[in-house]
Amino acid sequence: KCLLVEDDAGQPHWYEIIENADGYTELQYVVGGLIDTGLYIKTTDIYELKYATTQNDTAYHFGYRGQNDYVSANTFNATYRSGEAGVLYIVDSNRNLKQCQFTTPIDTPVVFSWKGSVNIAPSINGTSISCTGTTNEQTNPTLTYIIGGQNIAGTPENHKPIKLYYFKVFASDGTTLTHNFVPMRRNLDNVIGMYDTITGTFFQSANTNKPFTAGPEI
Repeated sequence: KCLLVEDDAGQPHWYEIIENADGYTELQYVVGGLIDTGLYIKTTDIYELKYATTQNDTAYHFGYRGQNDYVSANTFNATYRSGEAGVLYIVDSNRNLKQCQFTTPIDTPVVFSWKGSVNIAPSINGTSISCTGTTNEQTNPTLTYIIGGQNIAGTPENHKPIKLYYFKVFASDGTTLTHNFVPMRRNLDNVIGMYDTITGTFFQSANTNKPFTAGPEI
């Protein structure tokens, strides 16, 4: 079941109604924290993240990197820099770099889709993103990827908050949903986070200094 709801800017959006999450209240979005998915990038999986950048300043959207710089070995992360300009960085163990440029207007929800394979261009709202450079596949990543921030050599980090509407992972057939993270409030203690409806797992912010705040209830 789906529900059509207007966001803070008066724009309509469809939301999936989650019926099997007893003890939780569904939200339009969460903002301010980040989720360590516990998952590793797979070249066969397909990923879809709906989010909105909230400030014209550096914000990490998702991913991981091995060192504290943007061009480091074993990197797969998307970062908003400034002026609505974003970059997806993919770097292999030999430091071969591929960059994909994209635009994310401030406080406007967009759907970022990508496949774990570096040979397939990601897209924003269904439009492919321009990429330059070449790199090899991330065949044996050692860092889990984070949404709403990034995993920096094992430390979850986010700079400026972004709104997270949902995060989905599909198998290689593009239709089998293996993970479905949706914004939720846990009714028992009012903790805000994201609930994976496939595994029944609730995730609160991996950065204890930056907990999530709740968007409107659905």
